[in-house]
Amino acid sequence: MDIVVFRSHELPVGLGALRSIEPAPSPEQDRYLELIARLHGASIQATALPTPSARDTAAIITQPHARKRLVQLGIVMSMVDGKITPEALAGVSELARALEVEEPGIATLRKVAAGQRRRVQMDVMGRTAGKIIADAYRETGLVGAFRIVLAFVQVFEDREMLARFAKLERAPEDSLGHLLWRHCTQRGFRLPGERGGIPERGLFHDVGHILAGYDTDSEGEILQS
Repeated sequence: MDIVVFRSHELPVGLGALRSIEPAPSPEQDRYLELIARLHGASIQATALPTPSARDTAAIITQPHARKRLVQLGIVMSMVDGKITPEALAGVSELARALEVEEPGIATLRKVAAGQRRRVQMDVMGRTAGKIIADAYRETGLVGAFRIVLAFVQVFEDREMLARFAKLERAPEDSLGHLLWRHCTQRGFRLPGERGGIPERGLFHDVGHILAGYDTDSEGEILQS
């Protein structure tokens, strides 16, 4: 996800709208907002942000891409401290309506709040798989996309690829390669090249888990996605 999408006059308004999602933002949520500001090259104290309404935010942030990102950042905002409040759910939904953004992640967020973990995992995996297949089709055509589909449904095996990734077990323990191998094997994920294994094109997702420190439970998957 590209996060640096807000212009200088939009940033305080957007972050203020995110903070307004919660009636009492937590310290973790305030740090999250300040981090987004730093990524934009700005130094902003979360407690000093304005409190625009959803309608006011829509009047300032008009670009569709920036609007969509703001709603997605709002979904993360509602989860970043480990709990989802009814007020946050309502606030994200209201913001999406005002910005005229249709974001399927909001429905997934409701499932997380309701404890529907299996349905959440299916939602996240479906979107991740769809992106991988679409990228493969754009870059390599129908054959490449079909090979990815076969990998997902446990039909295709690539022994040469599997041998390459299995070697990561012997990589230095603090290396990214070994951590990736351990991430997969400890969780019962099949390696790229195995039948039903993670497609090599999809490794960016699991590498992201390792670098960010998010687990592979429902909450971690949404935060990582």
